[in-house]
Amino acid sequence: MDTAKRLMLAAIGALHLSKERLEEMMDELVKKGEMTSSEKAEALKRLAEKVESSTEKAKEAIEKQVENTMKKLNLLAKIDRLAERLDLLEKEIAELKSKKSTE
Repeated sequence: MDTAKRLMLAAIGALHLSKERLEEMMDELVKKGEMTSSEKAEALKRLAEKVESSTEKAKEAIEKQVENTMKKLNLLAKIDRLAERLDLLEKEIAELKSKKSTE
């Protein structure tokens, strides 16, 4: 899970840098008269909404993956416990056979 957190933080950092660069580009367009300030504000608002939506989807996907992994790990733990019990039962059967043959 630590890796997932680092990836998420890296993605957020990249988005932040991209947003800053995009704002700089839009500022240039506003200065040149190719875009109005209100168009810039609307574009940034739409971008923020998309980023929020994408971030939420990524978060949900990571949470689902972690949940699936935890389920798999629990299954492996159960398999290990069953293997231990099987070993114990095999030893007990061998001891019972040994006792029966000496009687």
